[in-house]
Amino acid sequence: LILAGGRAIDEDDISGKTMTAVLGSNVLTDLYGEGATADQAIGTTISVNKKKFEVVGVLKANGSRMGPMSVDDSVIVPLSVAEKSLFGSKGSIR
Repeated sequence: LILAGGRAIDEDDISGKTMTAVLGSNVLTDLYGEGATADQAIGTTISVNKKKFEVVGVLKANGSRMGPMSVDDSVIVPLSVAEKSLFGSKGSIR
């Protein structure tokens, strides 16, 4: 995956369980409007399932998929945060 701007989720985010997010290109457009740039989103706060995340990066449009989901339609957060804050006991989003 290639960043359009900002940074990726790193080890400090995972171990520190930081509320950070990297947006797919379609999510950027959906949240910030057509023609929005990574710089406009980085440093802002978004809500996912009533949890607030700071946008630290945006991915370049990719067109590829991870299983049934498009990378461009994804919000990537540290796994440690997803396990604690977003996923229920059966691994589904609350």
